[in-house]
Formats: sequence, structure tokens, C-alpha cells
Amino acid sequence: MQTKMLRPFLTVVLLASGVAAVAGGGADVLGKAGWGLISPKGGADLTRAAGGVLHAVVRVAASKYYQTQLTHDVAEAVPAGTTLLYKFSARSASKNPIHVVIEKREAPYTHHLDQIVALTGDWKPYSFKTTIPKAYGAGELAARLQLGQQAGQVDFKDIAVVKVDK
Repeated sequence: MQTKMLRPFLTVVLLASGVAAVAGGGADVLGKAGWGLISPKGGADLTRAAGGVLHAVVRVAASKYYQTQLTHDVAEAVPAGTTLLYKFSARSASKNPIHVVIEKREAPYTHHLDQIVALTGDWKPYSFKTTIPKAYGAGELAARLQLGQQAGQVDFKDIAVVKVDK
């Protein structure tokens, strides 16, 4: 995974996570690279806990919610008309809201999915479908979990993006 640092104040952390295949869908299109954290310097930390849990601590709410995010390139090419299913489980003791996003990796950041989720303190599964209207090459799309709205802790597990039938 390549993460472009657009501003000198960003911190980038890379951790591996994900599953090779998901019930009800094909292979995970994210590939084997890890999830990266993009955050204003000192604004957040990302660690991997037992059971493959990604644990994010947002120390300071970002001035723009998307400045603090977990990001992962979509490793496979995505033909026009492909339906993607973005699945994960999440919890937040601090009840942080997040944006669940699939978008063009670089500017202009064309959103193909942008869902706001208010997390709870209990593990809950989430899934969102979107159809990608135009073709993208490998690495041209990114899956993101934008979590800079408020300070707090957020945990994710079983994150996958899979191609599915409409």
C-alpha cells in the first residue's frame, strides 16, 4: 500500500488486517496489504489487539472529520457496474460516529459510498453495498473508515470489501 502524505503534519501508521474470503461474497478485494492510519500529527494512534482487532484512539477531533481515517487501497481492478459489499464489525465505548467510505484514492475523491454510522459500545456487524459506475484499475479506489469527528476509542474487526451479485 502506498499512502501519499499530502501535508507535512500527517502521521501514517500501517497495520495488517483483513480476511481472505467472506461468507456470502467472493475474495476480499483489499488484498493482503495492511490498513493505514492518516491523522494530524499526534491526533490518533492505531494498534492491533488480540483477535485481529484494529484499535484506534483519536486523541483530538480533527478540524475536518476525514483528516483522521483508516485507509486501505482496493488491490484489484474494479470493472464498471461492479457491486461491492463493505463489511466489518465495530464498537466504540465513547460512541464515536464514523464515515464508511469507498472513493477514488486520489483527488478528486469521487465517493461511491459514504455512510455515517453512530457506533455503540457493543460489537455490531455493519454492511453496505454500492455499485461502482465506472472502471478503476488496481489501487485506484480506497476503502476508508473516517473517524476524526470526536476524540475517543474505536475498534474494528473482520473488515472486508468483496465483489457480490447485485
